[in-house]
Amino acid sequence: MSVGGSKALLDAIVAGDEQTVAEGLAAAHQETSHLTYNDENALANTLSLGLFAARQWYDVVRELPAGKGFADLALIPRRPFADRPAVLVELKWNSGADAAIAQIHDRRYDGTLTTWLSDGGAVVLAGISYDKETRQHTCVIERL
Repeated sequence: MSVGGSKALLDAIVAGDEQTVAEGLAAAHQETSHLTYNDENALANTLSLGLFAARQWYDVVRELPAGKGFADLALIPRRPFADRPAVLVELKWNSGADAAIAQIHDRRYDGTLTTWLSDGGAVVLAGISYDKETRQHTCVIERL
């Protein structure tokens, strides 16, 4: 995936463009091992590859302690880029992107970013899933 493709994936998440996010992850998946693409950790690695350009503006945190567990991925804007929204991503393997968003709410992962919201910052929630039968990535995005 190119730097431009990575930036486009990040922009699609922030814009709430679920279809483009799914397509971007499919493109990033083409650059990972197909032999080991069989669990949530492999999906997380694909997402990390797809979002490598985010490090220009964000601190990227895998397994962020949040609410009643750990959020799979958080993008926290660095101070010079405070106008960018924070992004919280939950990943699911064969469970559906809706289940990922539901987990964010059920386990109150989004509460971890309450400080960010109280400072006026926006938060984007993204639930991402991969279905091993259909070999399709899906995405559901909400903006707080």
